[in-house]
Amino acid sequence: MNLFFTLFIAIVLACCTSTLVSAQKERNEMTPEERAAYDLHVGMSGMKEAASNPALLAQLMEDMQNPEMMAEAQKMMNDPAFQAQMKKFEKTADFKESLKKTKEKMSDPNLAAKMEAKMEYMMKKGQDELKKAARTNMENAMDALQDPEILKEAAEMMKDPKFEEVIKQMMKDPDMVRQMQEMKNMMSDPNYAEKMQAVGKQFASAMGHAEL
Repeated sequence: MNLFFTLFIAIVLACCTSTLVSAQKERNEMTPEERAAYDLHVGMSGMKEAASNPALLAQLMEDMQNPEMMAEAQKMMNDPAFQAQMKKFEKTADFKESLKKTKEKMSDPNLAAKMEAKMEYMMKKGQDELKKAARTNMENAMDALQDPEILKEAAEMMKDPKFEEVIKQMMKDPDMVRQMQEMKNMMSDPNYAEKMQAVGKQFASAMGHAEL
C-alpha cells in the first residue's frame, strides 16, 4: 500500500467512520414506515436548507451526478412506504403553497432569470466552500491522528475485513473524492508535505503493530 493511500485511509478513519456507521445503524433499526418518514424528512429539510446554503447546494448537485447515488434515490422513491409518505406530504398546506410560489416565479421571465443567476452564484460560492471545508477536515484529521489511541484504533479498524466494504462505499461519495484531491494538493504543499508524510508513516507503523 503506497504512502498516499495509507494516509488517506487513516484520515478517513479519523474523521468520518464512526459517524457514518452510527447513523446507518440507527436508520437500519427503524421500521419501513419510520424509515420512509425519516428519509422524506431528511430530503425535504436538505432541499430547504440548500436554497440558502451554497455548500449544501453544490454538494447536492454533485450527488445528482453520481449514478450509484441516484440509483439508490430511485430505489427509495419506488418503495411503497416512501410513496405513501410522499402522498401525505403533497396534501399539506406547506407543500401546496411552496409549489404555487415556484410556478409563479418560473412563469415570470424576470424572476426566472434572477433565480438562475442566483443559482449560478451560489454554486460557485458553494464549490469554493466545499474545497475549504475539505482542507479543514484534512487538517483536523491529521491533528487527531497525533493521539496514539486514535492512531491505534484507526489501525485496528483498518485490519477488520468488514471495514473494507465500508471504505469501498465511502470512496464512491463525491465528498470523499474531493477529500482525496485536497489531500493530494496538501501533499504537494511544502507547508503540509512533511507533516503528512510523518503521519502516514506513523499509521503504517501502527498497522504493523496493531493487535488482530
